[in-house]
Amino acid sequence: MNEVRRAICQRRGGLIRVMWARGIQLVALSVTLTLGGGVGSARGVEDTALGGRLEDVGALDDIPTASKLQLGVRVFAVEDDQHAAASREWFQARIRHANRLFGVIGVEFRVVSWERVHAASAAVGTRAERDALGAERAHQGQVDVYLVRRLTDVDAPPNEIRGVHWRLRRNTSARWIIMSEISGSMVLAHELGHFFSLPHGAEVTSIMNKRPRERPRWENRVFTSGEQVVMRAALEKMLVSGRLVPLSSASVQVGAVGPSRSGNMTR
Repeated sequence: MNEVRRAICQRRGGLIRVMWARGIQLVALSVTLTLGGGVGSARGVEDTALGGRLEDVGALDDIPTASKLQLGVRVFAVEDDQHAAASREWFQARIRHANRLFGVIGVEFRVVSWERVHAASAAVGTRAERDALGAERAHQGQVDVYLVRRLTDVDAPPNEIRGVHWRLRRNTSARWIIMSEISGSMVLAHELGHFFSLPHGAEVTSIMNKRPRERPRWENRVFTSGEQVVMRAALEKMLVSGRLVPLSSASVQVGAVGPSRSGNMTR
């Protein structure tokens, strides 16, 4: 069969088996996505700053790596004549934090390519500039992340923000994540939460809650059990539609990032 994609999802006690057929190639992956109880249930996590326990957080990742669904991330590091692109080490620290939180739904992100993009300016200040980042590169199957020097809050300029999950305005099915150089270790996980259909949350333990507060500390904020239900449903939908395509085990090297190469971006 030519250009045929079949997605068959069968739930069996929390196990979802996803099969993709393209031509004569078949990739079969088994992913543990607990739909109730187990990993998805509420649990307490110690927070010494609070002197107590935080309930309903599910922060610990106890799913074996071999059982996780691996999803690809393409990284575009934007640079200009005055500012070098963000380093791979800088991004890997952020993807490690994201993997820690996404592990509770059986997902692990892997960098499959790294491209340096030279631009007139590595600062992104307008909606049009956000569109220009990925308009010609957007594609199905993986998550695209753009690393820029500065990201302006388009709703309240000239304020600066750390990251955004952005949809192309002329075609909102095309979307990507933009992160500025001031992004902390948790920003990628937050924006990936939006990619997995989460709105900003209100629960005090949630990483999706942007309300300023001292506790819990940012590194202790997680996806709550209710958010995990939404994320699992979004994941299944994206797998069936082809918006995300799992990586085969043969296509990934643990801890590796793709080769660096130059590119051009028109602003």
